[in-house]
Amino acid sequence: MSTIVAITPIGRNQNQIEYSDGRKTIRCSTKQNFWNYQDENGDFHPLDPADENEVYSSKNNRIEYHRKKNVFSVGMRGDGNAEKFIGIRPDFDQVNGNEQFEITISEIKFDGIIQPILLNQKNAIDNFTTDFGGIIVQSARAGLRTMVKAAYQIDSFRIEYMLHAKGLTIEKKGDEFWVYSTAPDKPFRMRIGKPRLLNMNMEILTDYEPVVPMPLDFINHTLINNNNGTYTYIKESNADFDRSKLPSNFLIDADIYYSSTSDGSVHAQNADFTTCRNGTTGYAVRNADAQYNMALSLAYSTGNWYVIRAFFYFNTSGVNMSGKRATLNISGYIFGQTRIIAQKGLQSDPFVIGDFDSFEGAPNGPIIADFGDSWLVGANNSAIINNNNYIVNGITKVICRERNYDFDNSQPGSNTFNGCYFTESASNDPYIEVDDKPYVPHIMLIH
Repeated sequence: MSTIVAITPIGRNQNQIEYSDGRKTIRCSTKQNFWNYQDENGDFHPLDPADENEVYSSKNNRIEYHRKKNVFSVGMRGDGNAEKFIGIRPDFDQVNGNEQFEITISEIKFDGIIQPILLNQKNAIDNFTTDFGGIIVQSARAGLRTMVKAAYQIDSFRIEYMLHAKGLTIEKKGDEFWVYSTAPDKPFRMRIGKPRLLNMNMEILTDYEPVVPMPLDFINHTLINNNNGTYTYIKESNADFDRSKLPSNFLIDADIYYSSTSDGSVHAQNADFTTCRNGTTGYAVRNADAQYNMALSLAYSTGNWYVIRAFFYFNTSGVNMSGKRATLNISGYIFGQTRIIAQKGLQSDPFVIGDFDSFEGAPNGPIIADFGDSWLVGANNSAIINNNNYIVNGITKVICRERNYDFDNSQPGSNTFNGCYFTESASNDPYIEVDDKPYVPHIMLIH
């Protein structure tokens, strides 16, 4: 059996893989799943977002904690001061700092009462997550999460930040805020996603629907341009906030993503199965899951059918597909009850509820990869992509869906669950692998 003997970084989302039999391939992760970072000389190196160094800044006369082996370096103050508590720089600009994004925690209010901003400790929760007292910071490869602790039941909250943007500008896009460079071509840098409420294990809090739980939508966020290189960012409870649906302790997060896309799922619902399956829009999006046990599922609950499809964005920029073969690889999670197939995605960037049917030939359309009769759980599922034209020089969009009932438009007799990983860890990342072995169409003999 051929094994991997060497991995060479060739891009933030791409590695060259060398096998023991001499074969060489290119693996391309999805756009949000970075494998490598780029230094100021343009060279790529494997990520290590857990690598942290404690340094003394003589310029600022304080202890700081630096994490530099990522697509964005992150620095955190160690003196308990909330002003410019966190600083972020793109990987190629870590030395010069021409582009810098800094976060000041300005004010925290619970039930209209100002709370102390506690940054009086530094305890590691795991390799990526640090408890600073009243604030928890998680610096991972896909982005940065700052979480404010709500240590008792509250009826409302308002949290205000000051964002300091050097060489950057921030604009509203949909229900997010996107950060761009002020360079002439205005390249994307990062985005501030819609905040969520989390339990103390940093899991997204959902409603009580037992079959298809969805994140609680209890937070609004707004941004004010102060026209001096700073922005006021506010996240606060909305009119739907209901403490009876929350645990006594929870976290209020603010997420910064380093990619313009997030893989995830779109849910559709209707009392009639075919109407649900043929729908042109969904009712909800899940785009912050590391993994989801129902990402490719069909379910019936409380008088409605639910159809759930998964969306992916693979960075295949610069990949030459001439005379090559490509395989689609996705790891199953928790449930693997039926067949899964893939189709050419046409979803927006990032995807929205209206992308439920954003794939070629919807609601049916051509299959570009078939994972076969079973969906492996806790292991990689690999399928040959049957036409090289589906692999583009850029972002290859893919949608995956259940085959037996969703694709075939056949109402199941019971709930059908299949799950997958999105960005849990590099070992479970979805990826497309391209090698020199040409694709040979499968020929079915009919007697």
